[in-house]
Amino acid sequence: MSELKELLFKIAEIGNLNPGIPLIKDVFPFQHYFDERNKLIYKKLSDNDGLWTRREILTRYLFLQAVLDQGPDIIGIRQLLSNVTNSLYQKEVRFLHRPLDFFKEVGISVDEILLNHEKIKNIRAVD
Repeated sequence: MSELKELLFKIAEIGNLNPGIPLIKDVFPFQHYFDERNKLIYKKLSDNDGLWTRREILTRYLFLQAVLDQGPDIIGIRQLLSNVTNSLYQKEVRFLHRPLDFFKEVGISVDEILLNHEKIKNIRAVD
């Protein structure tokens, strides 16, 4: 049991030294959640953004990111999610605000995932 505890502490130590903070300020739906210094405006997280609070919309994104981050290339996955989110929102597929939109426009959604996956794969292949 002691070896497992040591391993967990070592993993936590390495993670702490190499934080991978998601750049959500670059994701279109969240750009107005930040101030001019690129700091999250915490006091406005309870404000509505459509039918939901900013906190709810942001939580949906972070939850999706946490589920996808299980692969070997966390940076690539984060970039993929950011790119797909931006692309879908530009096409008015607001899946964080209206989750069923992803499925109503499944053709667009899947095309964007495949297109962006190919781009990210080519860029990240070296790493």
